[in-house]
Amino acid sequence: MNLVQHKYCEFYRRLLGYVYQMALKLIRYELERGEDVGHDYTRCDCEIRTTHGLPCAHELNFYKFSGSPIPFDDIHVYWRKPSMIPENSVDRSEYNVNDEIEIVLQKFHSCTDEDDRIRIIQQFR
Repeated sequence: MNLVQHKYCEFYRRLLGYVYQMALKLIRYELERGEDVGHDYTRCDCEIRTTHGLPCAHELNFYKFSGSPIPFDDIHVYWRKPSMIPENSVDRSEYNVNDEIEIVLQKFHSCTDEDDRIRIIQQFR
């Protein structure tokens, strides 16, 4: 699958132009592997999530079957293309780790789906 094929796929729409081509290729391979895994996260070794910070087979299956595009936040910063916003224009004083952890906790507690909760925990790790 090349970039042109990715371009027309709604599944990748939040990633195109924002992540490196190699990340899209690895996600595609993981999506193909997901055909054997299905929704059963116990059959997924989550290796690509752990080693590369990219969504693993069971996560991709969840998005695919729910009709949702892959969330940009599921991609580790290593795979994201550099921002065009100058570094000095970002106000770093507005970031507070306690506030960020509170946001993650709120998101976790508001999830009713166990797979979503597991994904949040995996991302946090």
